[in-house]
Amino acid sequence: MFRLSLTAAAHVLLNDIPLVVVDGSNRFDLYYITEFARRWGGHISPPQVLEKIFISRAFTCYQMEAVVTERLPVFLQKTGARVALIFGLLDTFYDEQAPLFEVQASLGRVMAALQELKAAGVSVLLASRDVRPAAPGRAMLFPRLAGVMDRVYGYGATALPTR
Repeated sequence: MFRLSLTAAAHVLLNDIPLVVVDGSNRFDLYYITEFARRWGGHISPPQVLEKIFISRAFTCYQMEAVVTERLPVFLQKTGARVALIFGLLDTFYDEQAPLFEVQASLGRVMAALQELKAAGVSVLLASRDVRPAAPGRAMLFPRLAGVMDRVYGYGATALPTR
């Protein structure tokens, strides 16, 4: 899923469209983007592609929430970027150091912010793994998030039904 998302991101960048990346799983691969630009870029060089990428990393659910709900909308508006890619949004929410009630409330705020971005005409691609967290209460996070997405694709599958 991550490699496919990187390929989609590379196509956006090759069309000279800025891309904002929020990475919660440390999976965004600039080398892949650069190599893709070398092979398929044609009129746009790898340095030109890299100038169109803006990256923020989140290491905790609190940081992820702050980036998605506060910083991302402001940055998108400031730069005029209309495409965002979020890697591993839930990875930060699976950390058991954050109390479950805080994680659930935080995810609700993140989902509301994602809906506001959509309403503002921003395209957002979430790339995430459906992992089985050790804490049973966190197993509902992925289905909850998937339930508000326009489309959900599984590995080797077509779109899964949502809403």
